[in-house]
Amino acid sequence: MNNEMEFLKNKAVLISGANGYLGSSFVSKIVGAELKELCLMVKTNNFKFNLNKKVTIFEGDISEKNLWDSIFKNRFDFIFHFAGENISQENIGEMFKSNFYSSIKFVESYLESNSRARVVYLSSSNISGSQNEITINENTRDDLYSEWSASKKMSEMLFHLSKYKGFKCVSLRLPNVYGASSNMATFNRMSINKMIEIAFSRKILTLYSNHRLKRSFVYISDVIDSIFKAAKHFDALSEREFYYVGSEELHSYGDLAEILREIFHEKGIHLSISHDFNRLMAPIEMRAGSIDSSNFRKITSWKSIYKLENGLLQTVNDYSESRNPF
Repeated sequence: MNNEMEFLKNKAVLISGANGYLGSSFVSKIVGAELKELCLMVKTNNFKFNLNKKVTIFEGDISEKNLWDSIFKNRFDFIFHFAGENISQENIGEMFKSNFYSSIKFVESYLESNSRARVVYLSSSNISGSQNEITINENTRDDLYSEWSASKKMSEMLFHLSKYKGFKCVSLRLPNVYGASSNMATFNRMSINKMIEIAFSRKILTLYSNHRLKRSFVYISDVIDSIFKAAKHFDALSEREFYYVGSEELHSYGDLAEILREIFHEKGIHLSISHDFNRLMAPIEMRAGSIDSSNFRKITSWKSIYKLENGLLQTVNDYSESRNPF
């Protein structure tokens, strides 16, 4: 067992959104721990987990309290809460139902069952909404530019306020995550991954009026590591409402396109770059800024390992292999 997961030995763990982009990769890693019990929560059981141990799978709508009530008949030590609709969800009502109304039902069942589980919640740096290239940390004023960001912020606030009733939670705000997931069906939900998918299929990338704005990106394995760190140092982290976690590198989509063009060139593939400055951009697409993870790092010693160039190369290779597995 990995020493970083020693603290999970003989612990009972629930993972919501277990077949999603981040959740599935986290499941693949946590199976290496000597857990007492592992429970997975999925909306639909359409992904085959390749696990070498017995797990309990709960399938259903996370906004249904009956589902949460049945889950909380079990006693958990840790809950890793990935579940929720993706940012691309166009049905605003369904998005708030999945991202916030479900949080209400989660907290209600948690408190009614007298759970003492430690909850690690995956939130988003989009909440800051910054459109200036500033350093973003826990003292930066939140500025919501999308309904999706609002739903994440509302869940954060609910979880924080519920601490006074006995709810235990640490929220991590993540920037743009990229990299191959254990569930490759979710690969193109992330913006960089989608660029790579388009580059393979069309051999051309189109940049828009936000192509020079610089922001933070973080590789998926670094994110998974930060989640384990958050659980391991949970008590020390629990005083704050949330923490920013991400690479402190700054890159634009223009930078990304040039790096990808070089990677494809090394593989003997010509990748063209075009521009469309007439496309109307949503305010959230114009965000910029560098993530300052120093508060999280001081407590957990976490740091981002992957530089963008290395992460992009690994992602391209993994995606290429998934398209041609033999």
